[in-house]
Amino acid sequence: NPSRNFLSVIGFDEIEKGGDELFNIMLEVLDKGRLQLANGANTSFKNSFVIMTSNLGGDEIAKLLSGKDHMGFSAQTATGEAPTTLDEKIYKVARAKAEEYFRPEFMRRIDKIVVFRPVGFDAMHSILEIMIRDMHTELVKSGNAVLIKIDTAAKVFLILESLKRREIGVGSLKEKFNKYIRKNVISLLSNGQLKQGDKLFVKMAEDGAKEVRFTSE
Repeated sequence: NPSRNFLSVIGFDEIEKGGDELFNIMLEVLDKGRLQLANGANTSFKNSFVIMTSNLGGDEIAKLLSGKDHMGFSAQTATGEAPTTLDEKIYKVARAKAEEYFRPEFMRRIDKIVVFRPVGFDAMHSILEIMIRDMHTELVKSGNAVLIKIDTAAKVFLILESLKRREIGVGSLKEKFNKYIRKNVISLLSNGQLKQGDKLFVKMAEDGAKEVRFTSE
């Protein structure tokens, strides 16, 4: 029984992947604000925020944003709709999918539903810069302080490749960054081609291939 001033946040990522047993437990938590364990002990959730995430409706939302539901035109150019109208459509799709998947008694116990758009280019670019910064920090901590400069074209390539899988959002960018950048940097360090204090430049292939190249200048 926590004090009234105590607040905690409990997160359940991709809640739709849970089974009936989990949903039955969540009904007790959301309805009564407590959970009785097998030994009879009670855990209080009365001063807690319970946040559940879901990817339900992701494919349909991606189609709305790409315009594929408007015969090849973008959602806005095809319909002339303002962004707020498109946001309303996204909300309706996500909510409908949730109501179709979860039982009514589960949905009734949710206080607020927040629907996010898939991450766009600008947000991806900001996140990519953080990934690059974090990689530099990791290299310094491991005693392999090297300067890695990734040119604009290579960054755009990574982002556009990631946006092909909008349904998994930032996870796709992380996957592409590991594949094209991190793994190659680790390989160069391991075989001695890259040493402490070196500079490494990452650019797109000059022959037009959709590949990145690593050079020392």
